[in-house]
Amino acid sequence: MTQQRVLLAGTSGAIGVRLIPPLASSLPHRHPGSVTAYVLKGTLRSQLA
Repeated sequence: MTQQRVLLAGTSGAIGVRLIPPLASSLPHRHPGSVTAYVLKGTLRSQLA
């Protein structure tokens, strides 16, 4: 399968992997743009402020 990714001019993107242990939490924080999460195993609970 071949995929083509196109970003709009003047934008950027990043891809990362994060291993989160059970019952982990983080302090309230912000991101400068939209965020997408793909959960491979388990569940994820997220809250928007």
